[in-house]
Amino acid sequence: MHPPVDTHIIIILTFISWHVLYVKSEREKLQQKMKTKSGAEPKLVLLLDADDDPVSIFVVGDAMTLCEVPNADIGSALLALLASYFMLNLDYPDQYAQLVGLIQHHCLLVHFPENKRKTGFHHVSQLL
Repeated sequence: MHPPVDTHIIIILTFISWHVLYVKSEREKLQQKMKTKSGAEPKLVLLLDADDDPVSIFVVGDAMTLCEVPNADIGSALLALLASYFMLNLDYPDQYAQLVGLIQHHCLLVHFPENKRKTGFHHVSQLL
């Protein structure tokens, strides 16, 4: 049994949904979804059981499986996805670069470069 998923995590997963792939408990489909091309952005691949609970979570990208997330923990999976951008030295996708930059800067205490920040980043940062 997995711990309940925080509402904030659900919102973040919805926001980055094009980087999350869900697979019902068929290993053949899982292997197919885990294949990525060289240079492909990182994605989460969630293997779900019959009740739609995650059984396994993987971070894939750049033609490889980057990691399997221990205990299929969604929060840890989001951190692993974020870390994979550092590991592969990639820029965050424009669609959610500012959100991830805020998480990086305020939660992980890792500087988010000034030249990547937009006005909204500064406004939200002042509220935090």
